[in-house]
Parts: sequence; C-alpha cells; structure tokens
Amino acid sequence: MMENTFEQNSPKQEPVQGRIEQLKEKIYSSANTRVKLFEMSVEFAKKLQAKYPDCERYKCFHQLVGSTPPENTIEGDFTGDDSVERFLKTVADEAGIGN
Repeated sequence: MMENTFEQNSPKQEPVQGRIEQLKEKIYSSANTRVKLFEMSVEFAKKLQAKYPDCERYKCFHQLVGSTPPENTIEGDFTGDDSVERFLKTVADEAGIGN
C-alpha cells in the first residue's frame, strides 16, 4: 500500500464513501449518463488496478465497480488523479449534472 496516496476520512467532514454514493446516484439518475459512467468506470478501475495491485482492499474501489466489499475493507479514497470521488465529479460535470 502506498501510504501517501490514500485519503482517510476526517471527523470534520462527511465520510468520503457517502459522497461517492451520492455522486453515483446523481449520475445514474440520468439515463443519458449511465452507459458513459459504466464505460469510463471500467477504464478508471483498470488504471487503479495497474497502479495499486491491492486496490480491492479499498471500499472506494468497490464503490466504483459496484461490487460488494469484504468486511475488512479500508475506508477512504485515493488522492489526486486517482481519487474515485474526483473521477465521479468529473463525469458529473461533463454530463452537465455537477453541483
């Protein structure tokens, strides 16, 4: 695990997993963006798998791909260009459904 590339939840902010779920719901609520999100998510997930061989240990990865995480999943999000939340915000903005 690369310690400096993962954002842990801060007690001062809403947990990142909640923000990720809200973004996914917003994107999936529009029929025009469902397929685009799926296609882009597959590519983004492949990028994360190549960079982080242990990415399946992280809940944000399971949220991205829509799989059920194991009980011992690590909370938080990757940082920078690898952030699942940032990726979903970009998809929402490109679809014109951003905040």
